[in-house]
Amino acid sequence: MAISKQNWVLGQCLSLDEIDVGFQGRYAHKDKIKYKGEGDGFLLDSICDSGLLYATHFRHDPCPVVEKDASPLHNRCLYLVEQCKDAKWHVFFFDNLFTSKNFLDWLYKREALGAGVCRTSARGLPGCVIQDVVTKKADLEHAVGTVKVARSSDYKTIAASIYDAKPVHFMSTFHTSVHDIQKSRKIYDVNVGAVVDMPFTRLNIINDYNYDMNGVDLCDQLRNQYRCDGPWMRQRKWWWALFLSGVSKWLVVTHTFATRRFA
Repeated sequence: MAISKQNWVLGQCLSLDEIDVGFQGRYAHKDKIKYKGEGDGFLLDSICDSGLLYATHFRHDPCPVVEKDASPLHNRCLYLVEQCKDAKWHVFFFDNLFTSKNFLDWLYKREALGAGVCRTSARGLPGCVIQDVVTKKADLEHAVGTVKVARSSDYKTIAASIYDAKPVHFMSTFHTSVHDIQKSRKIYDVNVGAVVDMPFTRLNIINDYNYDMNGVDLCDQLRNQYRCDGPWMRQRKWWWALFLSGVSKWLVVTHTFATRRFA
């Protein structure tokens, strides 16, 4: 692993992710996990580059306290961020498990930027951008497409929300503005009987988040589809669960790298 890191040139955009290694047996450090399809097992915090696993930390392994006011989750993530010492001002994208105003400030102090979807409570999201869920159909027609934006007093952090099917909230130290960008997708037009380009607009922060999460979800899907243990194998020994999970991850990393490199 150390040799791999020494020869790995990280890209500018990285992602923080939570990995679940399924385990059905008994072990003191096994986590009870109800919110992931993998079920109970071991939780790992990780940094991914282009969907490929770069660094990871087991949650049961004691982590150095790098910020005394940070939660254990954010301390583990900051510890991982400090492993990326080859360049400054990497941009980390993450989901709403990680995003908070304090976490973005701690990243900035380490010369790193962050962006991600954000929960509305206890995360430092300003109240002026919070949009409530609308249930009435008449009100929903007016709410869809509503965009609210705010900037922190130190000009480092932008908070934004847009009402799509439901309100989506963001916080970022990477973006300096929030604006629409022109996009297009190919659709089949029954009137002309051919595939045509359909133009549409999307907020830049949503577009960056969708593309710069670096294929983490795609690699997760590959691991789930081509895992060597399969969902039918119930591992009773914790070392077998970790070993087979590691083999599956490195196979996906090798396959993904080879297809991108030699395509």
